[in-house]
Amino acid sequence: MLIIPKQPFSLNKFSDDLSMQQLKAIYFVGQHPNNIQRSLSEHLGISVSDTSFTVDKLAERGLLHRRRSDQDRRIINLELTKKGHIIHEFMLKNHLTFCKNILQKLTEEEQEVFLNLLEKVTS
Repeated sequence: MLIIPKQPFSLNKFSDDLSMQQLKAIYFVGQHPNNIQRSLSEHLGISVSDTSFTVDKLAERGLLHRRRSDQDRRIINLELTKKGHIIHEFMLKNHLTFCKNILQKLTEEEQEVFLNLLEKVTS
């Protein structure tokens, strides 16, 4: 489960501000490499045309690219570029830090209850 703040996210040395939709797309493609655009669309809960717009914007920024499948030329896979991977790793590290900060405020018993509840609602 990814928790992302609601305001725009800035990675000054990597990119201009990214929208929430773009961040979610980067995260999904980073977690599910070589997936197709329809899978991203389903994950984001938006239309294929809106997903295409998001992918276009990320491609223009050099964060991901489309690659035709070697097995079936009709299938186009989405992959993060090197710059996209850097942002994905940055997001993962920030998420881990965020989670650690939350858990540090709880006792061991509260942490165990919290993690059990989180696992239950996300499964």
